[in-house]
Amino acid sequence: MTTMHRLPKSGNDWSEDDLSAYSVKIEYQDAQKFFGETPLPTPSVDQDTLTAVTADDATSSEAQNFMEHIGVVMDPIVAAEIYDMGKSPIFFLLMDLFRSLGYFPGPPSRFPSERQTLPFLNGGQTMDVRVDAHLFRTDADANKKIVLVVHEDMSEGADPNSSARLFAEAVAAFQYNNAQRRMVGFSELDKQVIIGIIMVLTSPSFFKIPITQELVRGIESGQPTSTPTTVIGFVPEVPHSNRKKDGMRPLDNRRIIFQCFEALKKLIR
Repeated sequence: MTTMHRLPKSGNDWSEDDLSAYSVKIEYQDAQKFFGETPLPTPSVDQDTLTAVTADDATSSEAQNFMEHIGVVMDPIVAAEIYDMGKSPIFFLLMDLFRSLGYFPGPPSRFPSERQTLPFLNGGQTMDVRVDAHLFRTDADANKKIVLVVHEDMSEGADPNSSARLFAEAVAAFQYNNAQRRMVGFSELDKQVIIGIIMVLTSPSFFKIPITQELVRGIESGQPTSTPTTVIGFVPEVPHSNRKKDGMRPLDNRRIIFQCFEALKKLIR
């Protein structure tokens, strides 16, 4: 049977049809299976960040900044204005969270990058994909690689193609990592599991995205491989599940989500 050639497109235009064409499926797991531990760890964070209801309630600058950034992300008008200026509203909130949990500077050495456009070779042509935020890790050989990508769903959860666009971002990150390795004379990575996060306002979903050379060669040429790829996903179960109005605002939600981010640290390699 002849495989239809896939046409090139921006990664920000990828859809569920593209995942299907490249034999990519998403399988969701519970917290124990996804993170490999139960119960989830206690967040190693200033307790004020977990108990402040508003920025005015915060007694530490860390908690105050965090609550102010929650307010910005949850305000659709302000968030849209920031996004239209080429900035990611969620970036500063996540940086507060990552910093408070010890994601960086490390060890291992990790550092963040805000909204960036990466080259994305697909269908025989170099297009691009916008990554709202990502995390680099510097290995022992001083080579840096992208280990985590964040996609911000500005549709407040109404976009059915967010997972497809996150996947395209992960593929572009893998391509970027190998391009950097080639530049310094290192051998290319044969495979990598990139951590992905979709943020709907302040509500995260987590993904383990396995990228292989075989998969990437198929995407780059527009000739899908028959080998299936299974992305593992996890959506935190929280007491207040209205993503548009709740997210990390309710304290019980916030603690659970911080526990998830604490557990996520050991998955970032």
